[in-house]
Amino acid sequence: MTVTVVQTGTLTASIGVENNLGALATGVYTLHLDLAGLIVTGGVADVVRIRTYAAVVSGGVDRLVSPTPTDVPAGTSATHFQSLAFVVPYTGSFSVTLQVSGSSVRSIPYAVSKIG
Repeated sequence: MTVTVVQTGTLTASIGVENNLGALATGVYTLHLDLAGLIVTGGVADVVRIRTYAAVVSGGVDRLVSPTPTDVPAGTSATHFQSLAFVVPYTGSFSVTLQVSGSSVRSIPYAVSKIG
């Protein structure tokens, strides 16, 4: 089994905006986020909301996949490093977005790896 990094970088996440990490082709992927930069200010924690979208057929409309997005709040043990796995089993499109709530723009280092 091989693991290939297909995307990597630092996302400058604007507050309240879904920031797209890009589309993924058919395959099995892991998303790794370094969320150590999230903070708690005045008792209010930054939160990263992770959403996944997919289209069933090539050229179709992307729809929200998960009924409940994954929220990762600052100040928890999960905050420092978050890993999620995704399976893209068909030829439509698949994308991942991050949305940050909090007091100011945050930089989030990330990597997407393909397994197989």
